[in-house]
Amino acid sequence: MIDPDAIARPRGRQQQPQPQGQRAPGVLADDDPVRNSVFAHGIGIREVNANRRMTPAASSLIEVSRYVYRELITDDFNIQKSIVPEYLDYYATALLWFRITKLKCLAHDVLTQEEERLLSIITGCSLYVPEPFMLQLLMFGRIQTLTGAHLCSEFPPLPTEVVQGFGGYYGPISADTHNLYEEIPCLGVTSESVRHSISNDPPGRYHSSLERPADNIIPNENLLGFKPLGARCEEAKNFAFFAGITSEEFPVSLPNTGINLDFIRSISGILSRTKTFKTTRLDITTMAESGSITQAIMQKPIPATETTQKRGEIYSFANFGGQDLASAYGLGLVYTPNLFKEGLTPGLIAEWCCINTPPVEYINNRNDRRDTIPPGYREEVFTSSTQSGQQYRQHMVRMMLTTKR
Repeated sequence: MIDPDAIARPRGRQQQPQPQGQRAPGVLADDDPVRNSVFAHGIGIREVNANRRMTPAASSLIEVSRYVYRELITDDFNIQKSIVPEYLDYYATALLWFRITKLKCLAHDVLTQEEERLLSIITGCSLYVPEPFMLQLLMFGRIQTLTGAHLCSEFPPLPTEVVQGFGGYYGPISADTHNLYEEIPCLGVTSESVRHSISNDPPGRYHSSLERPADNIIPNENLLGFKPLGARCEEAKNFAFFAGITSEEFPVSLPNTGINLDFIRSISGILSRTKTFKTTRLDITTMAESGSITQAIMQKPIPATETTQKRGEIYSFANFGGQDLASAYGLGLVYTPNLFKEGLTPGLIAEWCCINTPPVEYINNRNDRRDTIPPGYREEVFTSSTQSGQQYRQHMVRMMLTTKR
Protein backbone atom coordinates (compact mmCIF):
# COMPACT_ATOMS: atom_id res chain seq x y z
CA MET A 1 0.00 0.00 0.00
CA ILE A 2 1.24 3.47 -0.85
CA ASP A 3 1.75 5.94 1.97
CA PRO A 4 0.04 9.21 0.92
CA ASP A 5 2.24 11.34 3.15
CA ALA A 6 5.41 9.80 1.81
CA ILE A 7 4.38 10.50 -1.77
CA ALA A 8 2.45 13.73 -1.48
CA ARG A 9 4.87 15.48 0.84
CA PRO A 10 8.39 14.42 -0.14
CA ARG A 11 10.97 15.58 2.32
CA GLY A 12 14.15 17.45 1.56
CA ARG A 13 17.07 15.62 0.06
CA GLN A 14 18.68 13.03 2.25
CA GLN A 15 22.44 13.10 2.52
CA GLN A 16 24.03 10.20 0.65
CA PRO A 17 27.55 8.88 1.18
CA GLN A 18 29.77 10.61 -1.35
CA PRO A 19 32.76 9.12 -3.15
CA GLN A 20 36.04 10.32 -1.72
CA GLY A 21 37.05 13.63 -3.19
CA GLN A 22 33.46 14.57 -4.11
CA ARG A 23 30.63 16.23 -2.23
CA ALA A 24 26.90 16.53 -2.63
CA PRO A 25 25.69 19.54 -4.63
CA GLY A 26 25.02 22.46 -2.31
CA VAL A 27 27.15 21.04 0.54
CA LEU A 28 29.87 23.48 1.53
CA ALA A 29 33.48 22.36 1.39
CA ASP A 30 35.58 22.87 4.49
CA ASP A 31 37.62 25.51 2.67
CA ASP A 32 34.62 27.39 1.20
CA PRO A 33 34.92 31.02 2.33
CA VAL A 34 31.15 31.13 2.89
CA ARG A 35 31.76 29.10 6.04
CA ASN A 36 33.21 32.24 7.59
CA SER A 37 30.19 33.58 9.47
CA VAL A 38 31.66 37.08 9.54
CA PHE A 39 30.13 37.65 6.09
CA ALA A 40 26.63 37.22 7.53
CA HIS A 41 27.08 40.36 9.63
CA GLY A 42 24.38 42.90 8.79
CA ILE A 43 22.83 40.66 6.11
CA GLY A 44 19.12 39.87 6.26
CA ILE A 45 17.47 37.67 3.65
CA ARG A 46 13.79 37.74 2.82
CA GLU A 47 11.55 36.22 0.19
CA VAL A 48 10.54 38.98 -2.23
CA ASN A 49 7.13 37.44 -2.98
CA ALA A 50 5.95 34.82 -0.52
CA ASN A 51 2.59 34.49 -2.26
CA ARG A 52 3.46 33.37 -5.77
CA ARG A 53 0.52 31.61 -7.38
CA MET A 54 0.26 28.55 -9.60
CA THR A 55 -2.79 27.01 -11.25
CA PRO A 56 -2.48 23.22 -11.06
CA ALA A 57 -4.93 20.89 -12.78
CA ALA A 58 -6.79 17.69 -11.91
CA SER A 59 -7.02 16.50 -15.49
CA SER A 60 -6.55 12.80 -14.66
CA LEU A 61 -8.98 12.56 -11.73
CA ILE A 62 -11.88 11.16 -13.79
CA GLU A 63 -9.58 8.57 -15.34
CA VAL A 64 -8.35 7.57 -11.87
CA SER A 65 -11.99 7.36 -10.76
CA ARG A 66 -12.75 4.88 -13.54
CA TYR A 67 -9.80 2.69 -12.50
CA VAL A 68 -10.99 2.82 -8.89
CA TYR A 69 -14.46 1.71 -9.95
CA ARG A 70 -13.01 -1.15 -11.98
CA GLU A 71 -11.04 -2.42 -8.98
CA LEU A 72 -14.05 -2.07 -6.66
CA ILE A 73 -16.27 -4.27 -8.82
CA THR A 74 -13.41 -6.73 -9.34
CA ASP A 75 -13.37 -7.31 -5.59
CA ASP A 76 -17.14 -7.19 -5.17
CA PHE A 77 -19.27 -7.65 -8.27
CA ASN A 78 -22.35 -6.55 -6.32
CA ILE A 79 -20.98 -2.99 -6.05
CA GLN A 80 -22.38 -2.30 -9.51
CA LYS A 81 -25.86 -2.95 -8.10
CA SER A 82 -25.39 0.10 -5.86
CA ILE A 83 -23.31 2.56 -7.85
CA VAL A 84 -22.34 3.13 -11.47
CA PRO A 85 -19.06 4.75 -12.57
CA GLU A 86 -20.79 8.10 -13.11
CA TYR A 87 -21.66 8.22 -9.39
CA LEU A 88 -18.00 7.79 -8.48
CA ASP A 89 -16.92 10.48 -10.96
CA TYR A 90 -19.42 12.84 -9.35
CA TYR A 91 -18.21 11.93 -5.85
CA ALA A 92 -14.54 12.49 -6.73
CA THR A 93 -15.41 15.85 -8.28
CA ALA A 94 -17.35 16.90 -5.19
CA LEU A 95 -14.43 15.98 -2.92
CA LEU A 96 -12.12 17.99 -5.16
CA TRP A 97 -14.26 21.13 -4.93
CA PHE A 98 -14.64 20.75 -1.17
CA ARG A 99 -10.84 20.74 -0.91
CA ILE A 100 -10.39 23.61 -3.37
CA THR A 101 -12.91 25.80 -1.55
CA LYS A 102 -11.28 25.23 1.83
CA LEU A 103 -7.83 25.96 0.39
CA LYS A 104 -9.12 29.27 -0.97
CA CYS A 105 -10.36 30.11 2.52
CA LEU A 106 -7.00 29.19 4.09
CA ALA A 107 -5.19 31.35 1.52
CA HIS A 108 -7.44 34.29 2.51
CA ASP A 109 -8.86 34.54 -0.99
CA VAL A 110 -12.14 36.39 -1.39
CA LEU A 111 -14.84 33.71 -1.47
CA THR A 112 -18.03 33.88 -3.48
CA GLN A 113 -21.33 33.63 -1.59
CA GLU A 114 -21.74 30.06 -2.84
CA GLU A 115 -18.27 29.14 -1.59
CA GLU A 116 -18.98 30.61 1.84
CA ARG A 117 -22.24 28.69 2.05
CA LEU A 118 -20.55 25.51 0.86
CA LEU A 119 -18.00 25.71 3.65
CA SER A 120 -20.77 26.23 6.18
CA ILE A 121 -22.61 23.05 5.15
CA ILE A 122 -19.59 20.75 4.76
CA THR A 123 -17.77 21.76 7.95
CA GLY A 124 -18.08 18.81 10.29
CA CYS A 125 -19.23 16.52 7.47
CA SER A 126 -17.06 13.39 7.47
CA LEU A 127 -16.81 11.40 4.25
CA TYR A 128 -14.99 8.21 3.31
CA VAL A 129 -12.17 8.84 0.86
CA PRO A 130 -10.38 6.00 -1.00
CA GLU A 131 -6.62 6.40 -1.18
CA PRO A 132 -6.44 7.22 -4.92
CA PHE A 133 -8.79 10.17 -4.29
CA MET A 134 -6.97 11.14 -1.10
CA LEU A 135 -3.70 11.56 -2.97
CA GLN A 136 -5.38 14.01 -5.33
CA LEU A 137 -6.68 16.04 -2.38
CA LEU A 138 -3.29 15.99 -0.64
CA MET A 139 -1.52 17.23 -3.75
CA PHE A 140 -3.07 20.68 -3.76
CA GLY A 141 -2.04 23.39 -1.32
CA ARG A 142 0.76 25.73 -0.34
CA ILE A 143 4.30 24.41 -0.85
CA GLN A 144 7.88 25.44 -0.27
CA THR A 145 10.14 24.42 -3.13
CA LEU A 146 13.71 23.22 -2.77
CA THR A 147 14.89 26.76 -3.52
CA GLY A 148 13.07 27.95 -0.40
CA ALA A 149 10.42 29.83 -2.38
CA HIS A 150 6.74 29.48 -1.49
CA LEU A 151 4.03 28.74 -4.05
CA CYS A 152 0.30 28.74 -3.44
CA SER A 153 -2.37 26.92 -5.46
CA GLU A 154 -4.92 29.15 -7.17
CA PHE A 155 -8.27 27.94 -8.52
CA PRO A 156 -11.29 29.36 -10.32
CA PRO A 157 -14.49 30.14 -8.41
CA LEU A 158 -16.85 27.28 -7.61
CA PRO A 159 -18.72 26.81 -10.93
CA THR A 160 -22.29 28.11 -10.72
CA GLU A 161 -23.20 28.87 -14.32
CA VAL A 162 -26.54 27.44 -15.44
CA VAL A 163 -26.79 25.45 -18.68
CA GLN A 164 -30.20 24.23 -19.85
CA GLY A 165 -31.66 24.65 -16.39
CA PHE A 166 -28.90 22.96 -14.38
CA GLY A 167 -26.05 24.62 -12.48
CA GLY A 168 -22.45 23.76 -11.69
CA TYR A 169 -20.89 24.67 -15.05
CA TYR A 170 -18.13 27.10 -16.00
CA GLY A 171 -20.46 28.49 -18.65
CA PRO A 172 -20.69 27.76 -22.39
CA ILE A 173 -17.59 26.18 -23.88
CA SER A 174 -15.51 29.02 -25.30
CA ALA A 175 -11.95 30.27 -25.61
CA ASP A 176 -12.30 31.53 -22.02
CA THR A 177 -13.58 28.29 -20.48
CA HIS A 178 -12.23 25.36 -22.49
CA ASN A 179 -9.03 25.07 -20.42
CA LEU A 180 -11.08 24.74 -17.23
CA TYR A 181 -13.32 22.09 -18.75
CA GLU A 182 -10.20 20.18 -19.86
CA GLU A 183 -8.28 20.52 -16.59
CA ILE A 184 -10.62 20.65 -13.55
CA PRO A 185 -13.82 18.56 -13.57
CA CYS A 186 -16.95 20.46 -12.60
CA LEU A 187 -20.12 19.27 -10.91
CA GLY A 188 -22.30 20.50 -13.76
CA VAL A 189 -20.80 17.96 -16.16
CA THR A 190 -20.56 15.09 -13.66
CA SER A 191 -24.09 15.63 -12.30
CA GLU A 192 -25.34 15.60 -15.89
CA SER A 193 -23.58 12.27 -16.41
CA VAL A 194 -25.39 10.93 -13.32
CA ARG A 195 -28.75 11.98 -14.77
CA HIS A 196 -28.00 10.21 -18.04
CA SER A 197 -26.74 7.10 -16.23
CA ILE A 198 -30.14 6.58 -14.59
CA SER A 199 -32.08 7.34 -17.76
CA ASN A 200 -33.20 4.86 -20.37
CA ASP A 201 -30.44 6.02 -22.71
CA PRO A 202 -28.71 3.07 -24.40
CA PRO A 203 -24.99 2.44 -23.85
CA GLY A 204 -22.86 4.82 -25.85
CA ARG A 205 -22.41 8.52 -26.32
CA TYR A 206 -25.12 10.95 -25.25
CA HIS A 207 -25.62 14.60 -26.18
CA SER A 208 -23.99 17.00 -23.72
CA SER A 209 -25.92 20.07 -22.59
CA LEU A 210 -22.86 22.05 -23.66
CA GLU A 211 -23.27 20.96 -27.26
CA ARG A 212 -23.99 23.79 -29.74
CA PRO A 213 -23.95 22.35 -33.27
CA ALA A 214 -24.74 25.72 -34.85
CA ASP A 215 -21.47 27.06 -33.38
CA ASN A 216 -19.55 23.86 -34.17
CA ILE A 217 -19.27 23.07 -30.44
CA ILE A 218 -19.37 19.28 -30.24
CA PRO A 219 -17.84 18.06 -26.94
CA ASN A 220 -15.69 14.95 -26.77
CA GLU A 221 -14.19 12.90 -23.92
CA ASN A 222 -11.62 15.60 -23.18
CA LEU A 223 -14.54 17.37 -21.50
CA LEU A 224 -13.82 15.96 -18.05
CA GLY A 225 -16.69 13.81 -16.80
CA PHE A 226 -18.27 13.37 -20.24
CA LYS A 227 -17.90 9.70 -21.14
CA PRO A 228 -20.02 7.21 -23.09
CA LEU A 229 -22.54 5.33 -20.99
CA GLY A 230 -22.04 1.66 -20.26
CA ALA A 231 -24.54 -1.03 -19.37
CA ARG A 232 -26.14 -0.20 -15.99
CA CYS A 233 -27.87 -2.35 -13.39
CA GLU A 234 -31.42 -1.22 -12.72
CA GLU A 235 -30.82 -1.60 -8.97
CA ALA A 236 -28.10 1.06 -9.11
CA LYS A 237 -30.56 3.58 -10.50
CA ASN A 238 -32.61 3.30 -7.30
CA PHE A 239 -29.63 4.63 -5.37
CA ALA A 240 -29.93 7.99 -7.14
CA PHE A 241 -33.74 7.93 -7.05
CA PHE A 242 -33.59 7.78 -3.23
CA ALA A 243 -31.70 11.12 -3.31
CA GLY A 244 -34.44 12.64 -5.45
CA ILE A 245 -32.39 12.44 -8.64
CA THR A 246 -34.01 11.47 -11.93
CA SER A 247 -33.08 11.83 -15.57
CA GLU A 248 -34.86 15.22 -15.52
CA GLU A 249 -34.23 16.42 -11.95
CA PHE A 250 -31.14 16.93 -9.82
CA PRO A 251 -31.99 18.46 -6.41
CA VAL A 252 -29.15 20.52 -4.96
CA SER A 253 -28.09 21.57 -1.47
CA LEU A 254 -26.86 24.91 -2.82
CA PRO A 255 -28.54 26.62 -5.77
CA ASN A 256 -26.69 26.42 -9.10
CA THR A 257 -23.78 24.34 -7.78
CA GLY A 258 -24.73 20.77 -8.70
CA ILE A 259 -24.03 19.72 -5.10
CA ASN A 260 -26.45 17.16 -3.63
CA LEU A 261 -25.04 16.48 -0.17
CA ASP A 262 -27.48 13.63 0.54
CA PHE A 263 -26.30 11.82 -2.60
CA ILE A 264 -22.66 12.45 -1.68
CA ARG A 265 -23.19 11.03 1.81
CA SER A 266 -24.90 7.97 0.36
CA ILE A 267 -21.96 7.24 -1.95
CA SER A 268 -19.63 7.72 1.02
CA GLY A 269 -21.64 5.12 2.92
CA ILE A 270 -21.15 2.57 0.13
CA LEU A 271 -17.39 3.26 0.05
CA SER A 272 -17.14 2.88 3.84
CA ARG A 273 -18.04 -0.80 3.45
CA THR A 274 -15.45 -1.57 0.78
CA LYS A 275 -12.06 -3.13 1.47
CA THR A 276 -10.38 -2.67 -1.92
CA PHE A 277 -8.42 0.46 -0.96
CA LYS A 278 -7.39 2.10 2.26
CA THR A 279 -10.37 4.36 2.96
CA THR A 280 -10.08 7.32 5.33
CA ARG A 281 -12.99 8.94 7.15
CA LEU A 282 -12.29 12.63 6.78
CA ASP A 283 -13.73 16.08 7.30
CA ILE A 284 -12.06 17.76 4.34
CA THR A 285 -12.27 21.18 5.99
CA THR A 286 -9.77 19.98 8.62
CA MET A 287 -7.03 19.17 6.10
CA ALA A 288 -3.82 21.18 6.31
CA GLU A 289 -3.06 24.01 3.89
CA SER A 290 0.17 22.36 2.76
CA GLY A 291 0.32 20.43 -0.49
CA SER A 292 2.77 18.38 -2.52
CA ILE A 293 5.97 19.52 -4.23
CA THR A 294 4.58 17.68 -7.27
CA GLN A 295 2.65 20.87 -8.07
CA ALA A 296 5.98 22.41 -9.12
CA ILE A 297 6.75 19.52 -11.50
CA MET A 298 5.66 19.74 -15.14
CA GLN A 299 4.50 16.98 -17.48
CA LYS A 300 4.75 16.75 -21.25
CA PRO A 301 3.48 14.22 -23.77
CA ILE A 302 5.56 12.81 -26.60
CA PRO A 303 3.68 14.13 -29.66
CA ALA A 304 5.26 11.63 -32.03
CA THR A 305 3.35 8.76 -30.45
CA GLU A 306 -0.02 7.62 -31.76
CA THR A 307 -1.85 8.56 -28.55
CA THR A 308 -0.74 11.76 -26.85
CA GLN A 309 -1.62 13.69 -23.72
CA LYS A 310 -2.36 11.98 -20.43
CA ARG A 311 -3.11 8.54 -21.92
CA GLY A 312 -0.02 8.38 -24.13
CA GLU A 313 3.72 8.54 -23.58
CA ILE A 314 4.49 11.29 -21.05
CA TYR A 315 7.35 12.38 -18.82
CA SER A 316 7.83 14.73 -15.87
CA PHE A 317 10.39 17.51 -15.64
CA ALA A 318 11.42 20.25 -13.21
CA ASN A 319 14.30 22.54 -12.29
CA PHE A 320 15.03 20.35 -9.26
CA GLY A 321 15.54 16.63 -9.01
CA GLY A 322 17.36 13.66 -7.57
CA GLN A 323 16.41 10.04 -7.17
CA ASP A 324 14.94 10.77 -3.73
CA LEU A 325 12.27 12.82 -5.56
CA ALA A 326 11.35 10.02 -7.98
CA SER A 327 8.02 9.49 -6.20
CA ALA A 328 7.11 13.16 -6.72
CA TYR A 329 7.85 12.81 -10.43
CA GLY A 330 5.82 9.58 -10.57
CA LEU A 331 2.90 11.18 -8.75
CA GLY A 332 2.92 13.85 -11.45
CA LEU A 333 2.55 11.22 -14.16
CA VAL A 334 -0.49 9.76 -12.39
CA TYR A 335 -2.40 12.99 -11.63
CA THR A 336 -0.87 15.37 -14.26
CA PRO A 337 -1.16 18.68 -12.35
CA ASN A 338 0.83 20.54 -15.01
CA LEU A 339 0.40 18.67 -18.28
CA PHE A 340 1.30 20.76 -21.31
CA LYS A 341 -1.03 20.40 -24.28
CA GLU A 342 1.17 19.54 -27.23
CA GLY A 343 0.43 18.84 -30.87
CA LEU A 344 -1.05 21.25 -33.41
CA THR A 345 -2.12 18.92 -36.22
CA PRO A 346 -5.86 18.09 -36.33
CA GLY A 347 -5.30 14.57 -35.03
CA LEU A 348 -3.16 15.71 -32.12
CA ILE A 349 -5.43 18.64 -31.23
CA ALA A 350 -8.23 16.11 -30.78
CA GLU A 351 -6.15 14.49 -28.04
CA TRP A 352 -6.33 17.50 -25.72
CA CYS A 353 -9.20 19.80 -26.76
CA CYS A 354 -12.71 19.31 -25.35
CA ILE A 355 -14.38 19.96 -28.72
CA ASN A 356 -13.64 18.30 -32.04
CA THR A 357 -12.77 21.32 -34.20
CA PRO A 358 -11.53 24.20 -32.04
CA PRO A 359 -10.99 27.74 -33.34
CA VAL A 360 -7.46 29.08 -33.38
CA GLU A 361 -8.07 30.95 -30.08
CA TYR A 362 -8.37 27.61 -28.26
CA ILE A 363 -5.04 26.51 -29.70
CA ASN A 364 -3.24 29.74 -28.90
CA ASN A 365 -4.26 29.81 -25.22
CA ARG A 366 -4.19 26.07 -24.51
CA ASN A 367 -1.31 26.32 -22.02
CA ASP A 368 -2.26 29.62 -20.37
CA ARG A 369 -2.79 27.94 -17.00
CA ARG A 370 0.78 26.60 -17.12
CA ASP A 371 2.16 30.09 -17.57
CA THR A 372 1.23 31.13 -14.02
CA ILE A 373 4.08 29.21 -12.42
CA PRO A 374 7.36 31.20 -12.42
CA PRO A 375 9.40 30.60 -15.61
CA GLY A 376 12.29 28.93 -13.82
CA TYR A 377 10.08 26.00 -12.84
CA ARG A 378 9.26 25.35 -16.49
CA GLU A 379 12.90 24.70 -17.36
CA GLU A 380 13.82 21.08 -18.12
CA VAL A 381 16.81 20.68 -15.80
CA PHE A 382 15.77 17.23 -14.59
CA THR A 383 13.47 14.82 -16.45
CA SER A 384 11.93 11.48 -15.57
CA SER A 385 11.88 8.39 -17.70
CA THR A 386 8.97 8.23 -20.15
CA GLN A 387 5.92 6.18 -19.20
CA SER A 388 2.68 5.22 -20.88
CA GLY A 389 0.34 7.51 -18.95
CA GLN A 390 -2.64 5.19 -19.17
CA GLN A 391 -0.75 2.03 -18.21
CA TYR A 392 1.29 3.70 -15.48
CA ARG A 393 -1.81 5.30 -13.96
CA GLN A 394 -3.68 2.01 -13.93
CA HIS A 395 -0.67 0.21 -12.47
CA MET A 396 -0.28 2.73 -9.65
CA VAL A 397 -3.98 2.49 -8.74
CA ARG A 398 -3.50 -1.27 -8.48
CA MET A 399 -0.46 -0.70 -6.27
CA MET A 400 -2.81 0.92 -3.76
CA LEU A 401 -4.96 -2.19 -3.40
CA THR A 402 -5.27 -3.58 0.11
CA THR A 403 -6.97 -6.82 -0.94
CA LYS A 404 -5.12 -9.97 -1.94
CA ARG A 405 -5.89 -11.45 -5.34
